[in-house]
Amino acid sequence: MGSVRDDAGFPPDFVEALKILASASQEVAALGLPGAILVGGAAVEIWTNGRYVSGDFDLVTSDSEPLERALIARGFRREDRSGRLLRGLYHPTLGIGIEFVSGPLFDGRSDCNRLWSFDLGDNKRVV
Repeated sequence: MGSVRDDAGFPPDFVEALKILASASQEVAALGLPGAILVGGAAVEIWTNGRYVSGDFDLVTSDSEPLERALIARGFRREDRSGRLLRGLYHPTLGIGIEFVSGPLFDGRSDCNRLWSFDLGDNKRVV
């Protein structure tokens, strides 16, 4: 278990986007739906305490639609900008994109006991 907060040296927009992701994930989990797991560059950024910087969040989940709806309700938009791949979401003021890169982590064969949960404060967490 770790911690990601503004005062830990992470960019405020990165932390704010993580908080939005955590809030949307909590909403989806409260409905009994599968949550998302942060993978890729943003996970490495957290793991290395900011020594590696990423501009997007790669997520895996068995059903992305409920989380996409929850993120859009919180200010994310479907990618529609010129010169970009027209997939995923982005936040117009935070400069963070989100892409759903696969279904369940390792096709559901991963050991969930090895996942890390990060505290964002305010009862918000990302996995």
